[in-house]
Amino acid sequence: MTDLVATDLTYSFNIKDKVFLGRRGFECRGTISLGDGALTYPSGGIPVTKGKMGLPRFVRSLQVIETNAKGYRFEYDVSAEKLRLFLSPAGTPSGNVTATGNVAAPTITLTDNGANVVLDYAIGVNSDALTINASGTGVNVANAITGINAPAFTGDAVAIVGDATSQAALAEASSFAPAAMVLEILAQGY
Repeated sequence: MTDLVATDLTYSFNIKDKVFLGRRGFECRGTISLGDGALTYPSGGIPVTKGKMGLPRFVRSLQVIETNAKGYRFEYDVSAEKLRLFLSPAGTPSGNVTATGNVAAPTITLTDNGANVVLDYAIGVNSDALTINASGTGVNVANAITGINAPAFTGDAVAIVGDATSQAALAEASSFAPAAMVLEILAQGY
């Protein structure tokens, strides 16, 4: 692919928006349009034409104050007279985090039925053997109902996927073909 060059940029600066700052020179505000998705970002930055911004001698500072292209950062390299484009590096998942241990099991408390021994035995409050005489023959149930235990709750593994490079420094674009974008510029110089 072909690199973006100074002639691929479209400037829109109005002379009425140029302000005299005294000894500091002039300040001008306007837009620079660039990119078409086919031309690539050149190594070191996109050359700008200072005269098309109304500052034919030199540009002391250039700030991109607004852009329709979100997620990019632009910086002006004064010595090279180039607009540099920085991107956030692509994120890579750093793995999963899993929960450890179990959630505490609830406590089940059996309550005495106010001296009704048959019901107490049936629900296992007392540890004595219970004889249920439903048909007159007698059935012995040792320790009444056994096996009433508090249920165990096990915590599920929780997958938390993190972005290992989300806090990484921005990197200058390379082999990148920016889509059409408009940058609102505030420049100072002579």
